[in-house]
Amino acid sequence: MKIFTLNCQKAYQPNFENFIIHILKEEKYDFLLLQEITEQIIVLIKNASQNYKILNSYDSNLGENTGVCILYKKEFVLTDDTFLSFAILNTDSPRRGWGFVGGKFTKDNEVIFISTIHLHPGLRPHKRLKQLEIIKAKILEENLNNPIVIGGDFNTGFPFEITNQEKILSPEFSRINKTLGPTLDSRYTEQTPFFITKIANFFASIGISVKLKTDHIYVNKFITQNLKVNCKLLPDRISDHLAIDVFLIV
Repeated sequence: MKIFTLNCQKAYQPNFENFIIHILKEEKYDFLLLQEITEQIIVLIKNASQNYKILNSYDSNLGENTGVCILYKKEFVLTDDTFLSFAILNTDSPRRGWGFVGGKFTKDNEVIFISTIHLHPGLRPHKRLKQLEIIKAKILEENLNNPIVIGGDFNTGFPFEITNQEKILSPEFSRINKTLGPTLDSRYTEQTPFFITKIANFFASIGISVKLKTDHIYVNKFITQNLKVNCKLLPDRISDHLAIDVFLIV
């Protein structure tokens, strides 16, 4: 089984469209875990391939579909899905499509739970930890004897933040991309009203790049004990994030 996760950066980079069309037409991946999705990207996906279905929940806090979604091949049957919204952070902050989408899929009488996540950015890592606690509690309602995958943009940028997030998700879930390098490159960050983005934009304007490990893949013990796992970064610069390619081998 092949899985792919990417923060699409709302198709901000000029090479994104050609890249995602190629990925979809190639049909190499069973599941694509996407963050910062827009209606424009959804239309692009639908036009590029008829062989993927889309799980993209409506977010009443946002007033539109959430910015996280799962693409899955048609041979997988979605039997149940779940959604958590983190669109509202503070009453004075703009609402964005942060959240969690998960689905229980079956194929050949086998069940797998796949989920995508986008925790909010910013200078308050304790909020991300709280969101992760909520997500874990929701996932633990699933049958842990089936394979479970959690992938996406965890927005880890502070010292020890990855370690603290790992502690929350352990012992049930392990991070499998530990040997991979940074995924986020601040040189490619778009202009937004957020303070931390403004800092990244300023550094980029004077030629300074900040690279962070913000994107991760976690799996449960069923996978680590029964499957071989390979993962790598894709080098294509089609977002301020790099995509992670995951191969689960029986």
